[in-house]
Amino acid sequence: MLSSIKRLWDILPAKTKKKLFYLQLLLLLMSLFEVFSILMMAPFMGFVAGSINLESSKFLQLIYSFANLNNQSNLTAILGFVTLFFFLVSSVVSMITLYILVYTANIVGAELASTLYRSFLNKDYSFHLKNSSTDLVGLLSFDTERTNTVILRSLQTNSS
Repeated sequence: MLSSIKRLWDILPAKTKKKLFYLQLLLLLMSLFEVFSILMMAPFMGFVAGSINLESSKFLQLIYSFANLNNQSNLTAILGFVTLFFFLVSSVVSMITLYILVYTANIVGAELASTLYRSFLNKDYSFHLKNSSTDLVGLLSFDTERTNTVILRSLQTNSS
């Protein structure tokens, strides 16, 4: 599969490579949001369970002083809302990223299909006499679907 991706990368135009690079940055951002939202869960659960107190955690002290709170019960609510906020932001970023990932994979597949179709159309007349148009359309359909699957799988592999 790696050799297929390398050959596909060599075929892609520079504009598409740039889109895929930006998509990789978006996947990295999505990963960072997911990790941060999971890391937010530990202080919240520890504080609610009582294993972490305000005096022992710099993070809780930072939130306590930033929110200008006067008691620890308000800190539980604020910490819960902050944790929920990060989970929601992480989920929204993940949904948008996965939408863009599938959209980009389909666009790249369509561009490759168009390029392949144009190359068939630009062949000389003797090529078309030797080859059946049904076989060419079948080959075009099969190859572009397979290529689109390779693109989508490779991008999904990067996202997980």
